[in-house]
Amino acid sequence: MKKKRLMIVTLLSMLVLSACADKSETPEQSGTETVETTKSEDVAKIEGTTFAMKDMEFYSLMQVIDMELTKARKAENLEGKALEQSNAYWDEEIARFENPNIQLQKLIEIHAMSLIGKEKHYYIHPDKLERKIADFKDAIAGNAEIQAMLKEFGKDEVNGRLHVYFEKVMLVDRIVTEIEKNIRAEIPEASNQEIAYEVSKRYEELYMDQVSGLEREIYLR
Repeated sequence: MKKKRLMIVTLLSMLVLSACADKSETPEQSGTETVETTKSEDVAKIEGTTFAMKDMEFYSLMQVIDMELTKARKAENLEGKALEQSNAYWDEEIARFENPNIQLQKLIEIHAMSLIGKEKHYYIHPDKLERKIADFKDAIAGNAEIQAMLKEFGKDEVNGRLHVYFEKVMLVDRIVTEIEKNIRAEIPEASNQEIAYEVSKRYEELYMDQVSGLEREIYLR
């Protein structure tokens, strides 16, 4: 079941990001209220919470790390041409996060969807949060490429942001789990691929509905 959930969450992340990128190159086009400014540090304000350039870069770093881990995990069972194709695919996905608009889209998505989790009064137990962070640190410990990224960003800076970030991610995961549970109950005969597609579709619809109703100011040019 853990592998099935991993597949669904990974596919969901890729499909939602691709859909957002296809529909709009600039995050502000999907919002209801935007303000362009010349601020150099702040990139957006969402429901009163201001995000700075460093926040956006951190969210992007965490996405890249997640994809680097997935790339390495996939590579364990591949060789030859299949390995080459897999690495090329993930390298292309990682390269997309060099685009500031993609970075901001992901920041907005995670924050906006975590707000739904809070509205639903989802609770992330501190012990589970600590375990999530510990698992993350264990997963990246032996990856030299990721360690180099952390050093460049600042390890202390990263460690100081992990609790808030992973609490949001875990709230989003609860939403995904709820969507998946509902779909499996509605369509018990569906394959895992069909489930993953339907989860992605409903998640994107929920996200678009959520983000359209948020007060947002976009400063990123």
